Amino acid sequence: MVIKVQEMPEYQPGRGYSKDDWDGVFDNPPMSREEMEAARPFKEAFSDLAEKMERARAARRARSSRS
Repeated sequence: MVIKVQEMPEYQPGRGYSKDDWDGVFDNPPMSREEMEAARPFKEAFSDLAEKMERARAARRARSSRS
């Protein structure tokens, strides 16, 4: 499944977050090459959580294939 993300070019009120929240997201500088190289995959960094998520996905697939 591919999730398409629609980027909004400017803040739009009434969408569940404040203007401060919107502005805060863009305060993050781009990652350096060193930071990117040091990054670990989600499954490696959060192995317990990744395993729980995969079991939940497998259970949903099993339920939907029975119908």
